[in-house]
Amino acid sequence: MKTQILVLKLTLILSALLFITACGSSKNMTDDYATSSRLNTSTITSTQTDSSRPLAYCNQRSNDQLGVATAYYKSGEVIATNRIYLKITKIPSYFSESKNYIEFHKWMMNSAGAKVWGSEKMYFHIYSIATGELLSENKTYLYWADLQKEAQSVGAATPDQFFKKVRLLIELEDYAGEYDVITTKYFNSNDNSQLSSLDSLIPVFDADPTKYAYEKDGSTRNSTLQALHPFASYTNQGWTSATYQAKANEFCNVLNKAQ
Repeated sequence: MKTQILVLKLTLILSALLFITACGSSKNMTDDYATSSRLNTSTITSTQTDSSRPLAYCNQRSNDQLGVATAYYKSGEVIATNRIYLKITKIPSYFSESKNYIEFHKWMMNSAGAKVWGSEKMYFHIYSIATGELLSENKTYLYWADLQKEAQSVGAATPDQFFKKVRLLIELEDYAGEYDVITTKYFNSNDNSQLSSLDSLIPVFDADPTKYAYEKDGSTRNSTLQALHPFASYTNQGWTSATYQAKANEFCNVLNKAQ
């Protein structure tokens, strides 16, 4: 009888330990966004967010045809992982010919070093920067012929004028903060062929590329993601933490300018 009681006690203790370990592991994965390069700012202490650890709350990137600026989204006092703001800063002039369209997609780099795409293109809403007015909602692509009402609302006659005056609120649908990158894709409407693609890291992430170069467990971050860092080419230019922070803050200014 004593033996049975002892076995029962040991079983209960072991079960409790396993439960505590499982909860701890789950919490750590949630707080750290698993292997995502995005940072959960709620777990970063005030001493970590001072000048010794600059954070990029916004980002900016461009290629020969496209340009975008992105920024974090706040729900009350909390930075939400499921939404980001995006402003198009460069668009081909022939977009006004209504022959092409733009979509937004997301992807992550898994622990095996493989790119994993989100299953579908993302929904977004269009807002006036000057007034904050919602101009259009639940769209999945940008097509100039469909944007005439919104353009008229902000007094824009061309795509370039329009995109300077609006920003998009992208529904990432990423509540666990797992995805690393948002991709802006530019298509030909005649045959749906892709004309251009632009990858941009989703904020929030370390503004200093030498800190971004390492995962939370100390291992080296995937080189594909490192190459997307906006300051990757400035690692040997003598930039200080204060410089990285100031440059990252400049990206945020772009999202608030209606020009």
